[in-house]
Amino acid sequence: MFSFNSPAIYDFYCYLGIPCGSKRDIAVPEFVMNGSNALKAAFLRGLVDSDGSLSFKKKHKNVHYYPTIGFTMKSEKLWGGVSRLLSSLGFGFTAYQWRKRDKRNGKVYGCCGIDINGEGNLVKWMRLVGFSNKKHAAKHSTWKAHRVYERSGPREI
Repeated sequence: MFSFNSPAIYDFYCYLGIPCGSKRDIAVPEFVMNGSNALKAAFLRGLVDSDGSLSFKKKHKNVHYYPTIGFTMKSEKLWGGVSRLLSSLGFGFTAYQWRKRDKRNGKVYGCCGIDINGEGNLVKWMRLVGFSNKKHAAKHSTWKAHRVYERSGPREI
């Protein structure tokens, strides 16, 4: 979210092509959809770094071990485009929609989400896309270190 005190700065960002106003109808740009895999990966990295999350779920164990890269959005066009990008790069993912009531004004909005689940997808993500967000990168490093420890087991001294 951007907040401007200067109309000139707002006009400049609109001039650059950054969508102004509501983002309910934004889409993945055509040059990204038709671009190289490297360009698609860069777009996805930027989207997840800014609006996504990396979390680890317990599932049926007592530790957070199961990786999920997830993000939600209001734009169905963006949701569909991101789904196509992920498919073109060979990722398995879950795409879903739900309705959400805004507590401030009582209006009901549609929301869309995508989850990329599992260790195999996270390894593939790191190989093809990666993270530039330091928080996501740190979570991945911590998880990776614990996974190596779990597989090798504690060592006796």
